Amino acid sequence: FLEALGARLQRDPRRFLRLMRRAIRPSSTEVVDQELRRVLATVQEDGPLGDAVAAYRGAASQADRVRAFRGVRDALRTAGVTPDHAVVSALANRLLRPGTTSATDRAVAKVVAAWEEEERRLGVEIDVRTWAFLSSGRDDLDYGLALTGDGDLRQRRLGALHSLLWPRGWRIRAQALQSWNPYSPLPDPLPDVLREVLVHDITTVEVGSGDAAERVRDLLAAEGAARITGSAHEADAVSRLLVDLVTRPIETEFLRLHPRVAEVERTAEGGTVVSLELAEVAP
Repeated sequence: FLEALGARLQRDPRRFLRLMRRAIRPSSTEVVDQELRRVLATVQEDGPLGDAVAAYRGAASQADRVRAFRGVRDALRTAGVTPDHAVVSALANRLLRPGTTSATDRAVAKVVAAWEEEERRLGVEIDVRTWAFLSSGRDDLDYGLALTGDGDLRQRRLGALHSLLWPRGWRIRAQALQSWNPYSPLPDPLPDVLREVLVHDITTVEVGSGDAAERVRDLLAAEGAARITGSAHEADAVSRLLVDLVTRPIETEFLRLHPRVAEVERTAEGGTVVSLELAEVAP
């Protein structure tokens, strides 16, 4: 097995590293945790996101609500929040669900801030269920929880908190890499360790810089890899640069080569990141 693996890696080592980086990149659940905390910090300030959220919550009809939600997505991009499906879905089902108000934002922000502070104090990560239970003993959050029904007040508080908070911590980081073994249970993976080791050291060139084409050619000839980044308004410039790289070969010491497109990614602001490689140039 090891010999076969080594032979395949030797043919294209960059592909293996690229697949490794993609496998250990933050999962959608991790992104949701990061972005919802950013939303909580931004929505309480005067700005486009706070106005868009207020318009959505105050919509009088479904048609108005749909239009207002488009405004929320646009405001998320403006605030630098990744408006992908997982983030938008979690936002709509937790912080923007029916019955929430600006008081809900303040209450949840207070709970999350106390959560992070307690984790720093103890030096361990606290599960969302545990923290929801611990926070259910606080009566200073009722103004933002929109508690309904009868029965035990702490139990109702627990249900409201658990539905407003979201999973975070080492368990969600490990979920993306978990696998099943029929012979023995495997330990939980730790992608954090590999993230520290597999540093993404490929140089990025902004397509808007005046010498972008020459810099990309020099990087590909010297290192065999480069990344091009452009904003949403620079898509045409990225396209022209890629066409130029395809039609005009890159001069190395002995060969004239054409790069290949290894990856194309979209940024939260709608920009484009293109990773290029010269397979013949060793990493």
